[in-house]
Parts: sequence; C-alpha cells; structure tokens
Amino acid sequence: MKKATFANSFVSSTSKASAIFCVNYQRGKSGTPQKRLEHLWLNTAAQKRVAAAGAESTIYAVASDEDGHNEIREYFKADCLRHWAEKEMVRYAAGREVAGITLNDFNSLHCAPDSLLGLCGFSVRMDWKFTRGNQNKSQQLMKEEVLAKCKKNGLPVPTQMVETHRGLQAVWYLKERKPANFLPVWNVLQNELCEIFAPLGAASARLGVCETVDLPIGGLKPLHSQKQPTSWNTMYNALRRAYYMRAYSAIAIKHYPNPAHRPTWYQTQQLVSDGTLLVSADEQPKPFVQNAPSYYWLRSSGWDED
Repeated sequence: MKKATFANSFVSSTSKASAIFCVNYQRGKSGTPQKRLEHLWLNTAAQKRVAAAGAESTIYAVASDEDGHNEIREYFKADCLRHWAEKEMVRYAAGREVAGITLNDFNSLHCAPDSLLGLCGFSVRMDWKFTRGNQNKSQQLMKEEVLAKCKKNGLPVPTQMVETHRGLQAVWYLKERKPANFLPVWNVLQNELCEIFAPLGAASARLGVCETVDLPIGGLKPLHSQKQPTSWNTMYNALRRAYYMRAYSAIAIKHYPNPAHRPTWYQTQQLVSDGTLLVSADEQPKPFVQNAPSYYWLRSSGWDED
C-alpha cells in the first residue's frame, strides 16, 4: 500500500480558499439536498467550535483526500473560521469521506501538547458498532442510551453528537476556554468520561489533547445538538461524583454480594465508621484529582502560564 502523504496549507484569511472546505459561493450554492444539509450542519458545528476560542487561536482541520487514503491538513486562525460560519460560507467538504477539526486551541503551526493554548471541551468517540452486544442496535437507540447514561451519572447533555462510520462521537463544548495549565485536570476528566462510556465502545486510546471532532459529511449526520455549552465546573463536579459512585459501588459489591443487603452509603458517597464495614486503607477510593477542588497543582512550576 502506498504510504500516506500530507498536503498542508495555512489559511490566513477569507481571501485564500481552503483545500478542505469549499468557500466559494458559486461552487457551494448548488448541489443535492444532502449537500445543502451538510452546508447547514457545518456552519452550526463551526460556530459551536469557535464559541470558546480566542482570536489568537490556531485551529486544525484534517480530511481525507478524494481517494480516501491520504490526508489533507490545514491550520487557520479562529477568527477566519468564525467569519466564514457567521456569513454561512463554510460549505461542504467536497469529495471527502472524513473531515474534522481539533477540539482544543493551539498557539503555533504544530498540533502538539507543548503548543496548547486553551482547552475548549471534551469528546468521547464510541465505536459501538464493534462492541459485543451492540452490533444489532440502531443509531437512534444508541443515542438514547448515551443520553440515559448521562442522566444516570449526573453528566450534562452533550453539546452535539455526530454519527461516525464506527458509531458516534459525543462532544461537550465549554462556555469558556480554560488555559493550558488545566491540562492535568482535563486529562483526568477525559479518562473518567472514557470509563463511563466504555460499555458503549469508548475508544480509550483516543484521549489526546489533539483529538479531532468529526464533521457531518459523506452521508453522516448529527444525532443531537443543543445551543447551550457546558460549564467547566458542572462537568468537573459531575465526573468527580461519578468517579466516587463507581468506586464505592465496587467496594459494596465486594463486601455485600447480595444487592438486597447493601447499605446506602455507597450511593451517598460516604463511608460509615460504625464498624459495619471493614475496608483496608488500600481499598479506599483515591482522590479524583489531588487536592481537589483547590487546584494547588496548577500553581506548580510545571504548569505556569506564560
């Protein structure tokens, strides 16, 4: 097989056309109803993406080329994407089966953790079509299962869910961009999200800060969308609560195999101290994030802001 090559370009303004997105009106105004729907969806997705982005941010776009083997990579300023989306000029990604944009912001021409500028949200890619017990389920049913799991764990509803070839991707965009020194906390939250949705085929290997968000093109469609983004504090508190609920539940299952005999403390996240349950120190749930919620680790020399 031919080794993949990459075509890179930097889109600095609306005067230079994108190699991924069709930005010429004459090229984009005609097309099938599916393409016109993609036009609407792409503008909506782009506006949500740049809502928390700073004007100085660099956003990366990745797409397959026409033969589906090689990749095209672009990087451009957030203001450029914002301008296109507000003017409804982000057209469909012509000839592409896959296209995505980075979830977080960067401050240089390299999508790497050391150039991270700000954290804009969280995402979980669920490959449920390849998960045992889910292969025969419909996309609509799986969407409802995701929303039900969010409700059960006290999580905010995803800002958007987009269909993928292997399942779906849920995205929680933030109301405000968090600085790069929150990366240790972001990593913990991403891991916890992956744990929660593991039964639905959450791809645990895709937890990097450079993760891309799939765009609805090539016949794929958005499954869920809401205007209101997610608060960082709401997300943090919900995932912290879910972490302790799972930890205490595991302790209860070990010491009380019969569900009818389990006490209520594992649901209220508090251990009793009356001697009814003897749990060794190494079994105690570890802190969700060290020194939470004081964020003392953010003041360490390794995470000082520039």
